[in-house]
Amino acid sequence: MLGGLLEFLFGPLRDRLYGSHFQRRDKEKGICREAATRIRKERGNFEHIVAGKGYSGEYHKRAVEQYSFELLQSSMNSLNRVGKFRKAATSVSEQIEKRNAAGVLELINQLEPKLDRLADT
Repeated sequence: MLGGLLEFLFGPLRDRLYGSHFQRRDKEKGICREAATRIRKERGNFEHIVAGKGYSGEYHKRAVEQYSFELLQSSMNSLNRVGKFRKAATSVSEQIEKRNAAGVLELINQLEPKLDRLADT
């Protein structure tokens, strides 16, 4: 009798708490998945900068040296909302602001496996 009454009174609250937890976790997984995908897409450009390779034209140079930093920065801003990765995202963002491709490359190589584990990719 008492168990049924408690279930009636506190069941909806419990369901809302569980629901919000799983929604937040799914949202964080999505953010991590997007960040890992962006890292994979931009890694080659950062390797290109670090290696000091030439460019095929002005547009290629702009894509590698400017847009890669901007796209990764956008992804790190989103990742900054995931508490577990806030420090790593901030470190990458600092290297991006300095335009330090070698530092960015080192940090994203450390960060990607962690993101993959959380995002189950």
